[in-house]
Amino acid sequence: MKTADVGTATSVWATLEVQGGGAKTERGNYEYYAGGVILSSKGKCVRFSGGGPGGSTGTSSWANCG
Repeated sequence: MKTADVGTATSVWATLEVQGGGAKTERGNYEYYAGGVILSSKGKCVRFSGGGPGGSTGTSSWANCG
């Protein structure tokens, strides 16, 4: 979710990564958030990152395992 320029379309991105698997990134000009990233991850951990012109979240820890 954006915390700056909310409601104004700006360039943002979101990445979902599956541990031991692939990663997928959604980029574009969005008003509220980038997302809708879907990957198969049954039995594996996932982590996310995202950002825009004002900075990024960094990469989260592996979570939601199983």
